[in-house]
Amino acid sequence: MLPDRHKISNNGGDKRYSPNQRHNSYNQKSQQRRKRLIQVATVVSFVVVSVVTVFSFQQMSTQRSLARDPATRDHNDRTADRKWLQMQLKRPKQNIAEDALTHHHKKTLPDFSNGGIVAFYHMYKTGGSTTGMMMNRLAGKYDDRMNFTMMREFVRWEEECLPVLDLAEREKKIVLVELHVEHPSPHFPSIVDLAPTMKRWRMEAHRRNLGFFSFTLVREPVSHTISFFNFFQVRLESYDRDWNPWRAQAPTETNLMQQFVPDRQCRMLGSDPEGTMSAPASGMWEPPPTPKNPDLRNCRMQELYDAIWDTMDWVGLTETLSNETLPLLSKLLINNATYGKDTKPVKVFNRGKSKIRGVLKEDLSPASLDRIKRESVNDKKLWDDVRRNFTFANLGWDIWFHS
Repeated sequence: MLPDRHKISNNGGDKRYSPNQRHNSYNQKSQQRRKRLIQVATVVSFVVVSVVTVFSFQQMSTQRSLARDPATRDHNDRTADRKWLQMQLKRPKQNIAEDALTHHHKKTLPDFSNGGIVAFYHMYKTGGSTTGMMMNRLAGKYDDRMNFTMMREFVRWEEECLPVLDLAEREKKIVLVELHVEHPSPHFPSIVDLAPTMKRWRMEAHRRNLGFFSFTLVREPVSHTISFFNFFQVRLESYDRDWNPWRAQAPTETNLMQQFVPDRQCRMLGSDPEGTMSAPASGMWEPPPTPKNPDLRNCRMQELYDAIWDTMDWVGLTETLSNETLPLLSKLLINNATYGKDTKPVKVFNRGKSKIRGVLKEDLSPASLDRIKRESVNDKKLWDDVRRNFTFANLGWDIWFHS
């Protein structure tokens, strides 16, 4: 018989264990301790990872919000903001249907053998008159395979876009469309507003086996500021209030600077095609329109970059119009780049008999030039990025040597 100390008590008092039972009990407790330690370690790791993730997300969100509003950033941070915007313009496309990709992404020229559409978004004072007139002239000369039309008030799917598609498909023609606002046209869309329609236009053209090509132009900010003022606010020989919302001004530096609008191209392309919402009331016949959304008075830089990247096959520069955009266009339409290169620029200012002298760049003081540049930083970023990214070399295009 075993001694009493080796017996297991069942009376609820002190429990006595055999050596094997004590060993098993020790193992169970050790396993429980290890399990608790593992659980604690897991919780601590989760907390650390969560804190790091939240901090990183907050930091990234702060950087993104600052980049969306460059005006809130310190001048020393503009370089970082510029790199961020450039990254957006170059960002890779993901999960985009083949029929929605631009030729800029595919690095190809459009095929117009079955007809198609060339859509030109014409912003004021960027060389659009020269471009539009060349398109119109080519359509008249080659009317058996081209048509020309303008949309100046609306760009609606059912009323304007579908009929153009039907015409191109039915007659196997290239329809040249100039999208150019004429005041008063409060419903004319900006490039940002037009982006969904442009994508749909491109996809439907692809479905019908039609070519599609869209493009626009931008200009160096100081030159654009001077040209805009001279055209709209220095009285021409023929002055029509119906299409011009601005009052005539004497061609002086003081008047130009009083009517100056910061980042005007960004505003017109992004939310205000007529360029009136942010214009000084002193220079207009009627008070500037009040947008339903006050944010539309500002430059929507990120939205504009997204729209340009997603919908434009080409963005040209006014400064290189005769060497790039016009030769490219005539190459696409008549397989002759030289025709575009030889096209003479249209001078819409001072073409009357009075020959009024507008403001010239050399008329502006260093202080005025500095202000225009300082307050047109987004326009300059856009111009720089277009110059860097929309080149024939980057697009894989060679319009001069291949038919």
